[in-house]
Amino acid sequence: MVTLLCVLVVIAVSPDNVPMHIAATVGALVIVGTKCMSVQEAIRAIDWNCMLLVGSLTAISTGVTNSGLGDAVAQEILNILGDNPSPFMITTIIFFAAALLTQVMSNIPTIMLFLPIGISIAQTIGVSPYPVAMTITLAGAASYATPFAAPQNMMTVGWTQYKFVDFMKIGLPMLLVTYVVVVALQPIFLPY
Repeated sequence: MVTLLCVLVVIAVSPDNVPMHIAATVGALVIVGTKCMSVQEAIRAIDWNCMLLVGSLTAISTGVTNSGLGDAVAQEILNILGDNPSPFMITTIIFFAAALLTQVMSNIPTIMLFLPIGISIAQTIGVSPYPVAMTITLAGAASYATPFAAPQNMMTVGWTQYKFVDFMKIGLPMLLVTYVVVVALQPIFLPY
């Protein structure tokens, strides 16, 4: 618990001075060094499927950026937003674009594909990329409205006999609640 708090404090206090991957590595070393967990237990705790998925999606995300696809999609979104978009419109368009895609595609790939697009939008209109990235992350995680939006949704379908419409009945209101919370709290905690 103490290690977790120390890592969170380091990340919260100086994210520019200590990159997150370094803080996480130091935290892992402290956990193993203080014998809270053995090296073998730490290795067994790694979800290798998730590591491979995120690693491969990082390559796809880089490809989206390097190929210019991210810029092309960003330009289309900017055409919708207009010349001088308000932070509310930026948040709304990006949130619903990512949230709709995450309903038909798993949330991690959605976030990884949308991040370069969002960063390109932020750079083009001259706003901070941090609120855009947070909007994409929260919208991508809002995978409530379809059974194939997230692995946990798929797992429940088999033994609960939920139908597609059951996910929509609960998921769409939850998606709207998530949107309202993001729009309300974004200007307070991560202003553009």
